[in-house]
Amino acid sequence: MPLNNEQISSGGTSTQFDVNELVRALLEQNRLREQQMDAILSKLMENKSEVPVTTTMLPTIMQTIPKFNGESGDTDVASEWLNALNTASVLNKWPDECTLEAGRSQLEGAAKQWYLSHMDQLDTVSKFTAAFKAMFTSRESVTETWKKMSERVQQRDETVFAYFHEKVRMCRRLQLNAAETKKMICIGLHSREMSTALLSNGHVDEAELLTDIRTYMEVEANRSERFSSVVTHKKRNISSGSVRKVSDTSRKDDDDVSTKVNTLRREKEGPRCYNCQLYGHIARDCTQPRKPMHCKKCDKSGHTIKYCKANIPEVNVVCTQTKGQVMCYIKEVRINEHDKPIKGLIDTGSAYSILRKSIAVRYGLHVEPKRVSMLVYGNTQSVESCGETWATISIDQVSEKIPLIVVDDRMQNYDVIIGRTFTECNEVTFIKTNEQLLFAYGMRFPYHDDDIPPRDPQVYDTRIIQSIEKLPANSAKLVEVLAGDQQMEVMIINDSIKEVELQHGAKVGTIRVNNKTPQISDDDVVEQITAEKVNMGPMLTETEICALLELLNSYRMCFASNLKELGCTDVIQMDIVDTGQPVVGRPYRASATERETISRIVKEWKDVGIVTETNSPYASPVLLVTKKDGDARLVVGYRKLNSQTVRKVFPTPNLDDHLESLYGAKLFTTLDLASGYLQVPLTESAKEKTAFVTPSESGQFERMVFGLINAPYEFSRLMQRIMSPLRDKVAMWYLDDILIPSTTSDDMFKRLKQVLEVLKEAKLTLKLSKCYFAYPEVAYLGYMLSADGVRPGEQKVQAIQQYPRPRNKHEVRRFLGLCGFFRRFIPRYSDIARPISELLKDKVPYMWTTLQEVAFQTMRVKLVSRPVLQLYNPTAHTEVHCDASSDGLSGMLLQRNGDGDNPLHLVHAVSKKTTPEERNYHSSKLELMAVVWSLNKLRHYLIGIKFLIITDCQAIVHLNTQKTVNPQVERVNSTLVPVMQSAMGSDRTWDRHISDVECHLNNAYNKTIGDTPFHVLFGYYPSFRDGVLHHVTKVDEWDSTAEIQSKIRERITKEHQMWKQRYDSRHVKPMQYSIGEAVFIRKPPDATGESTKLQFKYRGPLVITDVLPNDTYRVSALRTEAGKRYATVVHVSHIKGYHLPDNEEPFDGNKDNEQEDVPTAVNEEVEQTESVKIHSKRERKAPVWHASYKM
Repeated sequence: MPLNNEQISSGGTSTQFDVNELVRALLEQNRLREQQMDAILSKLMENKSEVPVTTTMLPTIMQTIPKFNGESGDTDVASEWLNALNTASVLNKWPDECTLEAGRSQLEGAAKQWYLSHMDQLDTVSKFTAAFKAMFTSRESVTETWKKMSERVQQRDETVFAYFHEKVRMCRRLQLNAAETKKMICIGLHSREMSTALLSNGHVDEAELLTDIRTYMEVEANRSERFSSVVTHKKRNISSGSVRKVSDTSRKDDDDVSTKVNTLRREKEGPRCYNCQLYGHIARDCTQPRKPMHCKKCDKSGHTIKYCKANIPEVNVVCTQTKGQVMCYIKEVRINEHDKPIKGLIDTGSAYSILRKSIAVRYGLHVEPKRVSMLVYGNTQSVESCGETWATISIDQVSEKIPLIVVDDRMQNYDVIIGRTFTECNEVTFIKTNEQLLFAYGMRFPYHDDDIPPRDPQVYDTRIIQSIEKLPANSAKLVEVLAGDQQMEVMIINDSIKEVELQHGAKVGTIRVNNKTPQISDDDVVEQITAEKVNMGPMLTETEICALLELLNSYRMCFASNLKELGCTDVIQMDIVDTGQPVVGRPYRASATERETISRIVKEWKDVGIVTETNSPYASPVLLVTKKDGDARLVVGYRKLNSQTVRKVFPTPNLDDHLESLYGAKLFTTLDLASGYLQVPLTESAKEKTAFVTPSESGQFERMVFGLINAPYEFSRLMQRIMSPLRDKVAMWYLDDILIPSTTSDDMFKRLKQVLEVLKEAKLTLKLSKCYFAYPEVAYLGYMLSADGVRPGEQKVQAIQQYPRPRNKHEVRRFLGLCGFFRRFIPRYSDIARPISELLKDKVPYMWTTLQEVAFQTMRVKLVSRPVLQLYNPTAHTEVHCDASSDGLSGMLLQRNGDGDNPLHLVHAVSKKTTPEERNYHSSKLELMAVVWSLNKLRHYLIGIKFLIITDCQAIVHLNTQKTVNPQVERVNSTLVPVMQSAMGSDRTWDRHISDVECHLNNAYNKTIGDTPFHVLFGYYPSFRDGVLHHVTKVDEWDSTAEIQSKIRERITKEHQMWKQRYDSRHVKPMQYSIGEAVFIRKPPDATGESTKLQFKYRGPLVITDVLPNDTYRVSALRTEAGKRYATVVHVSHIKGYHLPDNEEPFDGNKDNEQEDVPTAVNEEVEQTESVKIHSKRERKAPVWHASYKM
């Protein structure tokens, strides 16, 4: 029950209740509640009916809910307080009023002021909880959470366990995995030794890590108790008295130094001089005489302790063991089958086998110089090796030739330390008992060649061959036994505390002999492909899924699940041609985790034969890079080798060619080769050049590796050779990524089988986890491909969205490179990016202003919206839209699928900035440049198809109407003509379009008749739908053809009269010639191969022999040549009159008789000619008549 308003407001609305007031109020409420309960019980007794009674428990609030002030700003504290309030309310079954009052009473400071300011609105628990979360538990950003987690380290007075649990909680909020959580915990540990010890072990989860921490703490506690009495040597510090003495001596010797300087140097401020022992300067700036170097270890001058020859490293005792525990790991070791053995320590945790230098000299071993840094547990310094040697090590009954690292004798107490190079040799096994360690080769059981019936095993007794075999207590030994008629060795272990004696012929066990079967290696066991392992599209049915699995299992050899199944092609081999100068590089430094990863990868490669041991003079360093799936990739730094390698050239596939051939595809399949480079072998000469060195080992590659300069070209050559029969028809590829577009699932199965068959013949393998089959949308080379089109990939878009604002020119160049990959999606990209790209100029200072910010945000918004480009369709309606401005040129390739009602979709967008010279061009010239540049950029799309160019400059339409143009426009024409000719198609297909031309002419509006010919003949207007002529129905309007044709006749008559009048007013009547008149006719030039400038333009004189209709005349030559007379018919436009000079006589020289010889008809024609002169604008000269011409 809530407190009365009078009680709350008794001290004023702003009065704060203390704990005593709250207790008194709760007691009063309890008293009232007891009175109510008594009244209820009395009523129940009277009614004799059972009524459920709810009891409310009110525990001590101070012990249940902590105080909360909200001043720290920690959202975790606020969440924990709210959870405590809710938990107490649920466990104690508080009503909402009590829960609200309990929470209010535990608020203090800023949190209480917040509650008092919103008290009127917070009248229920739900409202209080919602408002509290909104105010104090707002979600923290990942960056802030990571910062708090990384800054959380173990304090000096804090226990490891308190730090561990809080750090784990913070890591889980960031959803870190076990390895990352372990790394962050180790970084924050106060003890460096504990951090190193934890990193050296492998942990699956936090529980195992906590167990190791607890074990380490227990060991440290026991060690501190056990070795508390051990005296450690400390460095002797120089006392203040000695400093003062040296200072006094220095002041006496240096009389020239002022008192002020000496006073400052006596004060302990600034650096300390190791020459005069004063402060305020260093030794190189000291004005005192140089003190001779003195070694405090050997008490001699001329050197220091660091360079003392008697500097024998001190050995700190870490732990001790009993004699039995130590002696079992100390074995007699023979080197190169020498009779005299040496003492060796078996260390299964050592990566190397280490030999003392004196032992190597004693046995005459050849030590090759090799520097290996070895870290010793518990020591922060590394041990450097003297070299490396190879020797045959014999222990018990095992002999193996292994490499040995040679170190100085002072570095270890044992003659040799046997590491994993010996214990992990093939078929070498060892058995550890309580006090014995025994090495032996793996026991080999003989095969039995008898025929054994099925399910009827043969059993042989195993008996001792030697007369007496003694086995000491807690020991093991290989004993020769006889099983049937076969002799073999078996391991017999005596785990008792007494010595055991085996007699001759004693039965020690039985052996069940099976029929001899061929040994099956792990490589022969092939795991079948199941549906759970295949990435399949959602559109496949159950039947199609079964068919896909059957197909994939039939080509199981084309998929590699591990390095052992990795293919190796025999199609090509890669060779490296360089200058022959060996390349040597030091290994890069790496952390302990990185060194472990590098060793693991190299070991895996060596196990499968990708990497082998090497003696090559080449050595390139290695490093780790992270792949896009998060895995580590080992990369060799071949920079020096690549700089002296002869480069090879081979074309790589073009992405635009891939996108052009995807139209119509509905299902997409992507295949990815498994470590594609590692499937190409190297030539023998190239193998030694790929040698590499790691911090712990070396090797050389047997196959092509990532990092070689010619690797992409060699791999492209391989893919081109094996995939060329399937190019564009079945599949397309880019390096090791293969794309198979298909229209149906059956088509996909058919194409996929062809690709797998090609890969099978080439002995190449795929990585199944990276293959996607029959998806409607797939990611390919940074794009998302689907039947709807192409859009930017999700990872690229996310990278652009999260890209921070550039702070320098380098970051600007990176951002433009990232966005430029998708510039085809953004029309006018160059104009938008121009303010940012201007910052890359050399003489432009970097200054980020509002223009750059607007361009930056615009580019991000346009790409984050993920625009879609339609797949190119060569049969669709195509348009090229061009535009230009003083800032840049742009063009868009648009296509429309289906009929004209469908909208245009963007296929490709191009743009470029204008140069300073081009910015001064006229607008018409810029528009023309935009058309030409766009056509050149989009030429591979436009050649061979019909398309429409859209521009907003009308002047370009009249480009070819002028007879003379400037040279720049001529160059433009030379670019446009091939495109136009290609768009026109072949000249031999003109007859196919006659019906279309006839249809368009008959249905085109004629200005003379004012109608279409089809409507005049048939009385209605046709419509074309889907290429079929629409027939007339009863509801269509059909005009009378007679009325239409009568109106057309009147219009034709009026048009004829109008055009005749216009023609007569402008037309110049042609010259009229008469029979017998001498003329010239136009002569076409003769093709001689030379210039025709000096050839005769006319032929003649000729004489007119006949007048023909339509202003044509028959002319003939005046003379007969070779029995023939030249004669032809010409139009008056090709005739030119023959005229004599004014002072020249006619042909016959008789003017008086000229008129008499001319026939009458000729005189009449002359009169007609005179009458024509008044209609002609030219004054005709007097003609020349051929007097001897005979009709």
